[in-house]
This record gives sequence, structure tokens and C-alpha cells, in this order.
Amino acid sequence: MAVDANKELVRRFYREAIVGRDPSACERLLSIDFVHNGEPRGRTGQRQARTR
Repeated sequence: MAVDANKELVRRFYREAIVGRDPSACERLLSIDFVHNGEPRGRTGQRQARTR
């Protein structure tokens, strides 16, 4: 993926999952082996962290 595409994906995630409070955005936008700041979370772990 190009750098610009990655940036847009992150923007979209924040817009939909964080601002829009849409938990299904994690399923649509993150890989199954998603890692956040070195912590392997996957989609489920990130969805749970997002709702805290």
C-alpha cells in the first residue's frame, strides 16, 4: 500500500471508529493481526480498547 493510502486508512478509521463510534469499523478497516504501539490486539482487541 502506498503511504498516502495508509494515511487515508488511518483517517478513515478515526473518523468512523472513534468519532463516529462505529465498532464495526474495526472489522472493515483493520487486519486480523492488527498491532497497536507494539501490542498485538487484532480486530477484537482494538474494538474493545476503542469502547473503553
